[in-house]
Amino acid sequence: MIDVTKVKSRMFDLKLSQGDLAEKSTLSKSYISALLLGSRGRRIGSVALLKLANALEVDPIFLLDVSTYEHSSRNGKSRDVHIPGVVRH
Repeated sequence: MIDVTKVKSRMFDLKLSQGDLAEKSTLSKSYISALLLGSRGRRIGSVALLKLANALEVDPIFLLDVSTYEHSSRNGKSRDVHIPGVVRH
């Protein structure tokens, strides 16, 4: 799941509008708008995540909300996913 607050913060730091981010990431303006408004939910595909991270000049893991990241196991139970280098509090 993506942390929209982090995306907005980096946009502010880099002085990027939604249109600028769309152009720099090659994602559509409507996609960026929906992502920032939350109308797409907080899920993001790996290609879009990489494009967004590259445009925002950050590591893709930075944009993920790892505090709520869960993965469903084969038996239907949820389990936490360990992401190397990420400390969870």
